[in-house]
Amino acid sequence: MKSRKTWSLIVGFAAVAVLVACGAAFIAPDVSDDLVRIGQSKWPDATQASLQHGRDLFTASCGNGGFCHKLPTPASRTVEQWNHIIIKMAKNAKLDDAQRESVLKFILAVRDLPPATTQPLTN
Repeated sequence: MKSRKTWSLIVGFAAVAVLVACGAAFIAPDVSDDLVRIGQSKWPDATQASLQHGRDLFTASCGNGGFCHKLPTPASRTVEQWNHIIIKMAKNAKLDDAQRESVLKFILAVRDLPPATTQPLTN
């Protein structure tokens, strides 16, 4: 009986550790007028459709990497870090250059949204 209690404690602690390690998930915001304005201030050719395409790729390709692979919060990295990350991860996600640029533009536009617009979802 003692081993069953020990085993239950180990499993319980492991479950808590996994939940803590996975942390909060970022929920990609909808492409709002504010996001389009931010995008256009950086890239004059940015449109609602192009940013939506970047969002769609980001949520479909970047959040499917495994059990604990959650969407990263855009504000959690610098522009330089995102450039490096996107180049590396686009290869893993099999994104072409245009798709990679679309995801990067979406992420960098979201970085400049007010913090209240990007709420984390906690476990």
